[in-house]
Amino acid sequence: MYRHCGSKLDTVHFDDESIVAAINKLKPNLSSGPDKLPPLFFKQLKFCLAKPLAILFSQLLSVWYVPCEWKSAIITPVF
Repeated sequence: MYRHCGSKLDTVHFDDESIVAAINKLKPNLSSGPDKLPPLFFKQLKFCLAKPLAILFSQLLSVWYVPCEWKSAIITPVF
């Protein structure tokens, strides 16, 4: 059941610098995610990918669409 909490996100702004900062936080030695792309790929191409990713994120969220794949994650428990 969906409950609305009363808060609303009006706008989200993505710029190249914030994308590069997020990519810098990735650990390059980790394995690939659901997209099958390793973090090292993003780290090595961060300046080439920052602008296209910012445009992609802005366009998708401007039409209030989030792909189903972005809503899932691979979680491995650590005991």
